[in-house]
Amino acid sequence: MYSRVTHILSPYVDFSMVPEHVLSRATERGSKVHSICAAILQGLWIPKIEPELEGYIASFQAWKDQFVEEVLSVEEEFVDKTYGFKGHPDMIVKAYGEIILVDLKTPLALQKSWQLQLSAYLHLARKNGYKVTRAGSLRLVQNGEIPKMQWYLDSAQDFNVFLGLLNGHNYFEGG
Repeated sequence: MYSRVTHILSPYVDFSMVPEHVLSRATERGSKVHSICAAILQGLWIPKIEPELEGYIASFQAWKDQFVEEVLSVEEEFVDKTYGFKGHPDMIVKAYGEIILVDLKTPLALQKSWQLQLSAYLHLARKNGYKVTRAGSLRLVQNGEIPKMQWYLDSAQDFNVFLGLLNGHNYFEGG
């Protein structure tokens, strides 16, 4: 069994300063927003959107309508059998005239772990045949405005850090 990128990184994401009830609601909101955005990308029927999610979905829809030319992959599972990990990038699309990998985010603040996550996802996508030229985290905005794209600067160092965390994870949690 291969460990997920997000599971490998989870010990290094600190939410200790966030009250449990707030974190729980944010996690649930993020999951719902991701599911609806994935359905939009796939052209699926969307049920009535809860009022607290409407702005995030409008933000995503505005970005998609303005920039996405073609959807190539949505939450596809990629596996690297050599290093022994897997991941599910939110989307790979043709946008801005190139093939990009996009990870949706609903938090306002950038997280240090995102660059490692994007590095791992880029590696997986390329290993699985996608000619991705750039990756970024798309921070959806609660008020429905065009979201903020934070481009990832592809770095061998980031992937090496991720591999170090993967090795530590396998050492302590592997069989």
